[in-house]
Amino acid sequence: MSFASSTVTVLSGLVNTFKSTIQSNEVPLKTIVAALLLYGVKEFLNDIVFSCPDKNFEIYGSLFIVGPSVFLFCLSLLASTPFWQVATGCCLLRCREQKILWSKTKNGVFVAFMPPVIWVIYAFVEKDYYVCAKLGPLNAALARANSSAERNAINQEFSQARTLSELIAWGLLLGLAIFSTLFVTIYRVFMAIDPKLLGKRAYHEYEADKAVMLFNEKIKPLAEQDAEQLVDHLFEKHKEKTHEDQIIHIEEELKKIFPRHAGDLSGPFRVETERPKSDSPISTSSVAPSPPRTKPPPTGDVELRPIMYVTHT
Repeated sequence: MSFASSTVTVLSGLVNTFKSTIQSNEVPLKTIVAALLLYGVKEFLNDIVFSCPDKNFEIYGSLFIVGPSVFLFCLSLLASTPFWQVATGCCLLRCREQKILWSKTKNGVFVAFMPPVIWVIYAFVEKDYYVCAKLGPLNAALARANSSAERNAINQEFSQARTLSELIAWGLLLGLAIFSTLFVTIYRVFMAIDPKLLGKRAYHEYEADKAVMLFNEKIKPLAEQDAEQLVDHLFEKHKEKTHEDQIIHIEEELKKIFPRHAGDLSGPFRVETERPKSDSPISTSSVAPSPPRTKPPPTGDVELRPIMYVTHT
C-alpha cells in the first residue's frame, strides 16, 4: 500500500470517527463548540488586545477575567430560545405553576452558565490576566528594582503568582465537576418521578395548541380569498382606464386600505371599509345539502282507532 493511499485511509477514518462522535448523544456538542470558540477568543485577546498597564492594573486585569464571563452569560441566556419560551409570563402564574416552569428552565440556565465558567478557567490557565490584576506588568516592576537580588525576588514573586493562577484554574475545574455531579445526583435522588398519565392540564394544553393551530390554518385561505376579491374588484372598477392609470389608482386605494404596508408604521394593517361582495355562488362541496323530507313507507301495521257509537233519540 502506498503512502498516499494509507494517508487517505487514515483521514477518512478520522472523519468517520468525528462524525460518529458528533452524532452520538454521549458528547455535549454545544459545550465542545463553546469551549473551542472561547479558546479562540482568549488567544485573540491575549495576543492582540491585552496589554497590562502601569496604573489601574488591578481593574484592567480583573475586567479581562470577569467582564467576558458576564457578557457570555447574558448573551447565552438571551440566545436561549427554549428558556424564554418557557419563562415568558411566568410571574403571572400561580406558585405551583411557577415551580413547574422552573423545572423546565433549569437546563437553559445551566447551559448559559457553562461558557462563563469555561472562560474563567481559561483566564486563570492563561495566567497573564491574574498576574496583571495582582502584581501589574513585569517590565515596570523590574525597572523599579535597584539590584539583582530585588530583580530575582520580583521574578520569583511573578512565578509564584503564575503558579497560583494555575492552582485556581484547577480548583475551579474540579469544583465545577464536583458541584455538577452533586447537583445532578441530589436532584435525581429527590425529584419526583414524572407521571405517565398526563391528566386534565395536559389535555387542555394539547387542546388549546391544536385549536390555535387549526384556527391559524383556517384564516389564511380566508384572508387570501378576501384579498383576491378586493384586487379583482379594484381592477374591475378601473377596467376602462389604461394600464398605467389602473396601477396609479389601485395603488392609491390600497394605500388607504392598508396604511401599514404603505409605510405608515403608526397606522393599522387594514382600515375597515366596505368589502366587495363575491358574485360567485357558494360551493356546494362546503355546505352539505339537507336531505328532503319524505313520508315514511308503510310498515304494514294496522292503526287502531276508537269506535264511536251514535245514539238516536
